[in-house]
Amino acid sequence: MKKVSKPAPAAAKGKKKDEKEAYGEKEAKEVFRNYMIEQNRPYSLLNIIDNLQGRIKRKLAEQLADELIQDNTLSFKDYGKSRLFMAN
Repeated sequence: MKKVSKPAPAAAKGKKKDEKEAYGEKEAKEVFRNYMIEQNRPYSLLNIIDNLQGRIKRKLAEQLADELIQDNTLSFKDYGKSRLFMAN
């Protein structure tokens, strides 16, 4: 009778092999700003998070958007419940 080997255990901290690391706050602000300037089109906050592959968490993305609006790097327009952000 053949022995069946068990699959290797997951990583020690529970992260998947292909899961990407989240950005730190300073790095996230730079990535967020550069992404919006390069794309040069309006995006909702969820679109931005998805396009950056979830490396920026939602709460941090909200804070960064507010900071960049204060810095006059981004502007926004409200459409009902949605808010679109665009580079200046």
